[in-house]
Amino acid sequence: MTNWYSLITFGYSDSEDRLWVRLTAEDSNATFWLSRRLVSRFLPDVYGGLIGDQSKEAACLEHEQAVAELRAQGGDSSPPSPKLEGLLSLGLISTIRFSQNEGSYSMIFEGNGDSAGFRCDRKAVHRVLEALWSRQRAVGWGLPAPWAEALVNDQ
Repeated sequence: MTNWYSLITFGYSDSEDRLWVRLTAEDSNATFWLSRRLVSRFLPDVYGGLIGDQSKEAACLEHEQAVAELRAQGGDSSPPSPKLEGLLSLGLISTIRFSQNEGSYSMIFEGNGDSAGFRCDRKAVHRVLEALWSRQRAVGWGLPAPWAEALVNDQ
């Protein structure tokens, strides 16, 4: 059974060299780790699933419009690492499932035999991708932005 959450936050632990993710709902929280390798697959896979057969230029423009407000608010600043007490801890995530259904999108993170889900709209998917990409960039992982890479590869 998947527990569902309404807010998502990313940060980094230099002692683990992993990104941490905290999902929050009114009465519960979940936290887990993402490795560089998983993030390097997650970003292009989810972005590709989101844009589908849309032109690369239109997809990039959609992404830029969706994240403009996030960037203006300093969207790549990292909150402090969450305290692990009282949280559902999924450990290191092994699988992330991304799906869409009639304008609604979901990401299900699986680890330690449990799963945690995050549902959102299309604009929020762009924001999640941007926040995750910004966090990894800030810590020096150097992963390419799929929205920018798509345009470079097309030229």
